[in-house]
Amino acid sequence: MTSKKSLIVNITVIFVVLLSVTNTLAFTIPLIRGRKIDVGQSVDLFSIASSKTYKIHLTKGKTYTIIVTIDYFWQKDYSITLFDSYLLLSGKKVDGPGYTGESFEFTASKTGIHYFSLNIASSFGTLIVREGSYGSTAQAKSFFNVANLFLYLLPEILLLPIFLIMMFLSLKIQSAIARNDSKKTSAASAPYSPIYKPYISSSPLTITKSEEERIEDFKRILKRYVSISLEELAKILDFRDIISLQDWLIDLPESIPFQVSNDRVFFQNKLQTDEKEREKTAKTLAKSLIRLQEKTCYYCGMPLDEKAQTCSSCEREVLYCNVCKLPISFGEQAGKCPECGTIGHLAHLQEWLKVKGKCPYCQCRLLPEEVIILDGPPSKKKA
Repeated sequence: MTSKKSLIVNITVIFVVLLSVTNTLAFTIPLIRGRKIDVGQSVDLFSIASSKTYKIHLTKGKTYTIIVTIDYFWQKDYSITLFDSYLLLSGKKVDGPGYTGESFEFTASKTGIHYFSLNIASSFGTLIVREGSYGSTAQAKSFFNVANLFLYLLPEILLLPIFLIMMFLSLKIQSAIARNDSKKTSAASAPYSPIYKPYISSSPLTITKSEEERIEDFKRILKRYVSISLEELAKILDFRDIISLQDWLIDLPESIPFQVSNDRVFFQNKLQTDEKEREKTAKTLAKSLIRLQEKTCYYCGMPLDEKAQTCSSCEREVLYCNVCKLPISFGEQAGKCPECGTIGHLAHLQEWLKVKGKCPYCQCRLLPEEVIILDGPPSKKKA
């Protein structure tokens, strides 16, 4: 909204400047062409069907008389016009009925430049402005110059449609840019979409336990069960739901000797008989489960402070998923868009693309299988 207001202000300023320039030109061009004369100066007239503008400096309140003397004429039609202002829109006019000349007496309305014009059909003679009263040979009539008014309004009439077109096009372009920007940032700023709502929980576990407690839990499970239902295993391990348990099982290392079939988890028999193998597997499972309780650095596996931007241990930037807005922890699979490089949990990005078909950031068309899978941190940091 602020950018739109700024755009409107800028265009309006340009419009006003253009109007000022054109109006100034329209107002001043006739005056620039006007001939400057002094009080008492005689001006020779020799004109055929012409109109001349004169400008003269007068003192407010004093009486002056414009005197036109005709020595020889072919036509007697001429007039004297005294303007109220430099806009030449209104004033007083005297039509010359005499054969030998005309005079026009008036009082100066201000101290400064005054403008008057003499319209002559065909004649020879002189023009002079004298200070004092010499009388008027004809009655002055007030007038309003419609032609000059139209001339002054012409720039506005011509520029207004251009201004409106510029405003319309500029706002349209601004709106298009704003829509494009909002599309790019909508996924990052909008409330969580139902598409990835299952991922917004801070932890899939209902209870936080120490690593030693988790090891003991897994030892008991591996020793007691050859197979166990997903529902029962989820309750024992304190998972919020079976889906969270399945996600965790899928991410487990391939070295763990188990299989999932028909909603049951099957463990190899050696885990019941071989105590060392059972303890080793229990520790691996416990470490994996502990990572679900807290968010860890993607690179070094150390716990992260809430809303941390860099890891306090390895000092590398914390990777955040652009879908669920949570950190991508150590051991979790991550992927990125091949176009803009935005990063997220691999499963989250692929689930998003299955429904939306577009990158959550740059909005480019993308298939789930086109997501680039990150190789993950170096293996030496996994130890």
